[in-house]
Formats: sequence, structure tokens, C-alpha cells
Amino acid sequence: PPSSVQITCPSGSSIPASKVYNEEDVLQISPASTNPQLTEQGLENVFRVCGRDDVQGIYAANYVVDNKLAQKIAIIHDKSAYGKGLADEFKKQLNARGVKEVMYEAVSAGDKDGTALITKMKNVGVDLIYHGGYHTEAGLIVRQAKEQGMNVTLIGGDALVTNEFWQISGAAGEGTLMTFSSDPRK
Repeated sequence: PPSSVQITCPSGSSIPASKVYNEEDVLQISPASTNPQLTEQGLENVFRVCGRDDVQGIYAANYVVDNKLAQKIAIIHDKSAYGKGLADEFKKQLNARGVKEVMYEAVSAGDKDGTALITKMKNVGVDLIYHGGYHTEAGLIVRQAKEQGMNVTLIGGDALVTNEFWQISGAAGEGTLMTFSSDPRK
């Protein structure tokens, strides 16, 4: 049996920690590490009890294409293992469906001023932003985009399912789409 149990969350810390836990015979369970690499390493002590980025990205891209939600799509990520992984999976499926994004950009976590990014999106006529990353940057981007007159839809992953997203985005967050697991209690 394992010597102890460790519960981890963000993919960016869970993936490197998994190697250490494996060496020390520690059972690792993650309720929120969605990057496929976590379990694809083949470590026998690592378990995930949530969905994966590749599933979320595929589902979101198919939803956008099947429902003809946008003509010009920007894919933005926050450089985290979670955010970039999610954005890359969305991009891969979007492209496989014959749709090419007009922008693929990275933002820095903690950036408060999205003016340059939003100006760039306005210049190419973006009407949908797919955000791979956490609620803070997503909330700021959609709020600032709407303040600058963009009529844009934001779609992102399960990290947006938090009250803090709505506190940051305010009314500009209305209409945001997000992928997440169903409530296991139901």
C-alpha cells in the first residue's frame, strides 16, 4: 500500500509532483488536474477524478462549429499547463473541423491591461474568444473587450466555473459559455 495520499489540483503543479510522489510511493489523487499528461505518464499511483482538457477542447470546438457561433475566432491562453493544454486541444479540433482561427495568442497571468490584445482582436474582427486559462484573465479580457465596444462571446473551460469570474467580469460575462463536468450529485 502507498505510504500516504496527496490530493493535488492545478496541472502545472500536479504533473511535476507526480514523479516525486511516485518515487516516494505516495498515492496522488487530483480533483482538478485536467491536462492529459498527468495520467498518460503511466504512473500507477496517479489518479484523476475529473475530465481532461482534450475532451473539453474537442467538445467546445465541436459546439462552436456545429452551432456556427462565430466567423472569426481568437484563441487565447495564459501559458499555464492547464490553459495552454486546453487552448491547444480546442485549436486542434477546430482546425480538424476545417475552421482556422484568426489569432492564437498567449497572455501573462496577472496581466491587468488587455488593451493591446483587445485592439488586435478588434482589428481582425474577432467575434468569439476561446480562453484557455483561469478565471482572472478570462474575466478581465471579456470585461475590457466589452468596455472597448466589442460584441464578442467568450468560451472557456472549467476554471471559469467560479464566483470570482463573475466578480471580475461583471455584466460583461453574460453570455459566456464554459465546459465542465456534470454535478456528480445529480
